Amino acid sequence: MPVKLAELLRGNHLKPVYHSETGVRVLRELARSYLTIVEDQIRVMSRLKRCIAAGRLRVRGETSTTSDIGHSGWKSSGNPA
Repeated sequence: MPVKLAELLRGNHLKPVYHSETGVRVLRELARSYLTIVEDQIRVMSRLKRCIAAGRLRVRGETSTTSDIGHSGWKSSGNPA
């Protein structure tokens, strides 16, 4: 299939196709939403790290790293941050 497509393109046998702006707009909105979610996740994880470092949250286990939060859970030991 890719070889045939390449041959059609080389032979100038393909017609241009119009794509409306709607598809592009939806794609941009999805990408923006994804970036917002990733930024929020980073912000929340940084806040959790600060709370653990300040002693406002306790993490079950021997170490208090961010990876422990997801695996062993965490308990509030004071007021929320």
